[in-house]
Amino acid sequence: MNAVEIEEAITQLAEQPFEPENFLYAFLEAFGNLIHRVFGPAQLDIEIKDRFGNPVKPHEWFLVPLFVVNEAVERIKDGTITHYIYDPTAARLVKAES
Repeated sequence: MNAVEIEEAITQLAEQPFEPENFLYAFLEAFGNLIHRVFGPAQLDIEIKDRFGNPVKPHEWFLVPLFVVNEAVERIKDGTITHYIYDPTAARLVKAES
């Protein structure tokens, strides 16, 4: 999803009647999509074994410096995160191309 699609999904969620049983799932899905869009370039490509020895590829592990995570949190709070993406070469958030 791009920034506009994520913003539209969150807006649509906000416009829907409040259904407590579905809200948390829908919010977490939209938030997860946002995190994957912003930090996708830094997603760790690794395979590990679970407790039964089965191979697992985690999709929620990202190699990002703590100061960038802190900046992302601030941008989530102020609503500007949808305009940014993580650049692993520069190790910082950069303006996303529209």
